[in-house]
Amino acid sequence: MADRAAGILLWCGNKILLLKKAKNGTWDFPGGRLDDNESFLQGALREFEEETGYFLNGGDPRLIWISDNGDRCYVTFEAEVEEPFKPELSDEHEDYRWTNAELLPTDVHPGIREMFTKLQRNEKES
Repeated sequence: MADRAAGILLWCGNKILLLKKAKNGTWDFPGGRLDDNESFLQGALREFEEETGYFLNGGDPRLIWISDNGDRCYVTFEAEVEEPFKPELSDEHEDYRWTNAELLPTDVHPGIREMFTKLQRNEKES
């Protein structure tokens, strides 16, 4: 069975929330591996709350991306908040930033860059 993980792309206007991983310094969305018998959405919400200390209230996040290479399946959801907040970082992260989605940091996780590139390409083709 493939490793299963999920995360949440959180928007506030045109900015997104990124967390800097303590172990390798890359920027990523809040997210991580799913527990046994946990749905992708349940895992994404749990990981988001564990890594930011913030509870997303309101409607469920919307599925926007699935990356599955056979060994790992990562599902990305998106949600929105009206005001930026300061996350209470877990020990997995050393920093956070709200950044313009079109100005991703150079050390962003490669999967995020790939997702944004493909989503932008799809928008242009539509």
